[in-house]
Amino acid sequence: MWIVTGGSSGIGAQLVSELHDDGQDVIVWDREEPRTAGVGFVMIDLIESGSIEKAAANVASGVECFVHCAGSTSPTSIASEHAPERMRAAFELHVVAFVRSVRSLARQLAAAQGSVVAVLSAAGESVYPGTLAYGTSKAALERVTQ
Repeated sequence: MWIVTGGSSGIGAQLVSELHDDGQDVIVWDREEPRTAGVGFVMIDLIESGSIEKAAANVASGVECFVHCAGSTSPTSIASEHAPERMRAAFELHVVAFVRSVRSLARQLAAAQGSVVAVLSAAGESVYPGTLAYGTSKAALERVTQ
């Protein structure tokens, strides 16, 4: 079984569709229902306290791969009035949710000799205008995965 966060849109939705077409058992953790029919779905807010632990507790076993694809961008610069809040939200979603998920699924992943994948971004390696929160949090996520 594969668990994919952010599997209802963007890169995550494409991944879920391809995995499903290949006959893989997929569960999407997201705030919105997935576009791909026939996959499992857990409605979850990844930054809500305890939501990840609760979702992981309902996964019995057989997690072959956890893919953290959830992401969000908000144009942010250091001069932005909302920069601190956007930084906090980006770190919660991209970094903290990843760490909580891996920790919460560790037993199931170990039993299945599973893998963990974090979807990164070029914005974490290079400077792009307006990507302060997104780019910094993706750089931190890359560091965590190393």
